[in-house]
Amino acid sequence: SESWAKYLDHTASIVGEADLPHYTQAQWRYVAGLHADGFRRVPGPAWPADSDAHQDTALVIDGVARGWLTVAYRSPQPVRYEGPFLREERKLLEAIGIRLCEAVQRIDGARRLRESEQRFRGLFTDTHQALLLQTETRFVDANQAALQMLGFDSLSELVGRSPAEFSPEYQPDGRRSDERVAEITRQALEQGASQFEWEHIRRNGEHFLVEVLLTPIQIDGQRQIHVAWRDITDRRRVEQELRKLYLVAEQSPNGVVITDLTGIIEYVNEAFVRSHGRPRDELLGRRLEMFGGGPGFGDALGGIRAELAETGCWHGELSRMGLDGEERIERVLINLLRDETGRGSGFVCIIEDATAARRTSRELEQYRENLEELVAARTAELEHANEAVRLNEERLNHALDATNDGLFDCDLKTGKVICSPAWFRLL
Repeated sequence: SESWAKYLDHTASIVGEADLPHYTQAQWRYVAGLHADGFRRVPGPAWPADSDAHQDTALVIDGVARGWLTVAYRSPQPVRYEGPFLREERKLLEAIGIRLCEAVQRIDGARRLRESEQRFRGLFTDTHQALLLQTETRFVDANQAALQMLGFDSLSELVGRSPAEFSPEYQPDGRRSDERVAEITRQALEQGASQFEWEHIRRNGEHFLVEVLLTPIQIDGQRQIHVAWRDITDRRRVEQELRKLYLVAEQSPNGVVITDLTGIIEYVNEAFVRSHGRPRDELLGRRLEMFGGGPGFGDALGGIRAELAETGCWHGELSRMGLDGEERIERVLINLLRDETGRGSGFVCIIEDATAARRTSRELEQYRENLEELVAARTAELEHANEAVRLNEERLNHALDATNDGLFDCDLKTGKVICSPAWFRLL
């Protein structure tokens, strides 16, 4: 009050202070005109013990005592049954304290609201994530990140428009965009939030995919929807590429195995599972070398490790015992996998069953050897027959030369003519 300000040299305004000033005993003595020996300690402000001519009430705000409101007489007062202050005066003091607390609460509330709005506006405008505000049907605000994502130059290009206006007619799930907008908005308002994927169109006609989070909020007493976009176009493209690679590996007729740098299996495809006859979860986490064990495997293992350490690649044939107890031959290609920094992160093994090919190769080799024997025998027979023919021709020529008769022979198929010398003499 004005009186307190006069004696304590303080500003008359108390409302808005975080805490009431702390007064020394000398200041209280100056006000009350009492000796210091008469002070007593109470939960509130200290006051002379030999005087009851004061009344105080705690200022409690949000359940916390923020200070005290004290009223005191400067001169002795007549003794009354209920004390120097009447009941109405005490109630009035309590009411004044309540009004002061309410005023402080309103001021603090308004200040906190302004600070909250400023923080929200800063978070809304300064973040690099695309954020928007919309009613149930139209956008009313957006930050710069959202405008850049859509390719807009100003907020006016967006405000007042529905999300369906810059979306394709149909979403990837086959639903109409305008129907889906109404459905997911209603869902967000009923459930308190809604998260989904949505396809939009930039101003230049480019389609892009976003992950959307809708959250209903209250702004100035009006219900609006806070919209957060995250562009997942590149992520979805990478996921699709990874999906294709996964299908290639999973559906490959050859066994595909991925291990870490120590040979612990991290992935096996279906072909490897079938060829080894074990459940996938039983194969994962075990060393790949445990599934070898054919003749010479132990000797080859050291060479494989040495070549992988030197070149990061090895290819060759290994043998193992199949599920039927028969030896199986496998062509194996092992390559070192490197991460984006060029450091090795694991190995990929491509295993082709070469048992049938090896069997066929052996059969062909046997056929070739047999054929060579047959050809050699047939060649010898032909040479023998040719020698016999040559001898017969020599005998025939000697006979023709020795005879005095004219002999003539004509092969009607080949047109070859044989005649004796006597034939020419007779002609």
